Amino acid sequence: MSRRENLMDDPLLKTSEVAKLTFSRNTIDSKLKKGLFPQPDYVDPESKYRYWRLSTINNFFSKKAS
Repeated sequence: MSRRENLMDDPLLKTSEVAKLTFSRNTIDSKLKKGLFPQPDYVDPESKYRYWRLSTINNFFSKKAS
C-alpha cells in the first residue's frame, strides 16, 4: 500500500478535529459542573454561549500535564 493510500484510509487530523472528537459540548458541560474544566472567561448574556481565552485553555492543560 502506498503512503497516499494509507493517508486516505487513516487521514491525518488537525488539532481542532481531534478536539471535536474528544471533547463534545456535553463533555465540557459535565467537566465544568464537576470542576474539572476551567470556567469560561466570558458568557454572552443573550445567547449564554461561553468563551475561553486561549491562554486559559493552555494554562489548564499545561498544569494538568505537570
